[in-house]
Amino acid sequence: MKQQGFTLIELLVVVLIIGILAAIAMPWYESTVDSSRYTQLQVLVKSVKEALELAHMTGGRYPDSLEDLEVGLPSNCSLTGDKTVADCGKFFIDYRDGENDNVVGMMNPDTNQFTANGNYVAYVAWLNLSPDYAGRIECRAGADSKRMQKLCEGQPGTLDGVAGGNHCPSCKRYWLN
Repeated sequence: MKQQGFTLIELLVVVLIIGILAAIAMPWYESTVDSSRYTQLQVLVKSVKEALELAHMTGGRYPDSLEDLEVGLPSNCSLTGDKTVADCGKFFIDYRDGENDNVVGMMNPDTNQFTANGNYVAYVAWLNLSPDYAGRIECRAGADSKRMQKLCEGQPGTLDGVAGGNHCPSCKRYWLN
């Protein structure tokens, strides 16, 4: 009588093949998801910056908060504190980042925690009348996060050392073209 079914060796080979495929696919998947979220962050920061510039052109000054903008934030965003920071789940938007004339979008793909050298990336758009970096765009990545630095390196631009700032005093700064 002939037995039907798989041998233990055949099952182990199949499990091994699935494990190898997963090990190859997981970093690719993670990178693709990070890139997609970073693109969403860029679009949101650019929209907020353009709304701020429009408000300045029509009213002669930048608004005091994100609440005063003509553009609506996504429905999952909630304003905090003095209404210059929006918590949008996987990322934050910070208008004026302390005393700076910029819009900072920050993303941590793993949590909503932002530590000085953590696993996060920031997309920074400087306002056109900023005395420091008028109209410039930068990408900042946590000094210890190769994963997020890879997002910045994938943008057309140049590495310019350490960014400083309130949220990321030792972040790597990439000026984008």
